[in-house]
Amino acid sequence: MVTANMSGTEKKKLLITGKSQKPRCFKGVKSLPVDYANNRKAWMTSELFEKWLRDWDRDLVKKKKKDSIAG
Repeated sequence: MVTANMSGTEKKKLLITGKSQKPRCFKGVKSLPVDYANNRKAWMTSELFEKWLRDWDRDLVKKKKKDSIAG
């Protein structure tokens, strides 16, 4: 998933969904340039989306941005 605020000044890392909790291809990788989430079918579920959105909102509130959901 690709995300930015309306003005394009705040961009979020890409969100990748996969099936494996710890994919073999990530073995030995210390950090990823993307956010990774997993579930059984590798689908974007409402639970994944809500958690991701709340995390972004929390980040915006920390930065004192007006784009946050809370207002």
